[in-house]
Amino acid sequence: MTQQRVIGEVYDAAHTGAVNTDTGLMAYIKQLVTAQIAQVALDLYSPWHCCLKADGASLTGDDDLFTITGGPVLAQLFGIVTTVLVGAANGDLMIDVVAPAAAVALNAAPVAIDNDAAGTMYMCLDSTSVFTPVTAGAVIIDKVAAPIAEFVLPIGTVIFRSSAAQTGVIAWYMLYRKLSPLSTVVAAA
Repeated sequence: MTQQRVIGEVYDAAHTGAVNTDTGLMAYIKQLVTAQIAQVALDLYSPWHCCLKADGASLTGDDDLFTITGGPVLAQLFGIVTTVLVGAANGDLMIDVVAPAAAVALNAAPVAIDNDAAGTMYMCLDSTSVFTPVTAGAVIIDKVAAPIAEFVLPIGTVIFRSSAAQTGVIAWYMLYRKLSPLSTVVAAA
């Protein structure tokens, strides 16, 4: 391959797919720029993102759910029992904030989650963020009487806190909007 072909020409089209030894540098750069523009557009025009922690547990104490870095987010939190919880416990959500260092309760009080069946949903409702189990499989949200609670969450770790260990699994979802272009949410390990 000649040096001119390695570099490419200004009029070369953006490369698609996996890059190989025949791909000109100009086509590869155009591929990278196009992908970056698409990601910025996705962030701007689809501001809601969803993060899933599929293997949430009901431990004695804390189960880290989501780690927030880079900046704050506006969020809603939901859980769905995927494997029946066996045992008796109370549960609620909190966040360990990085600065100022503090553990902040996200619910008005812990609520019983005794032997909750698969399909039970956990939501935070009303202005006081009542931790609410829903066993009917679906729920109509009254945006006036009991809206879904929204949280402004700073850099830190969102945690499910349980008073006793139970077997079973809860899938946790964080629906969020970035309040900073640097905000990132990932499922905690």
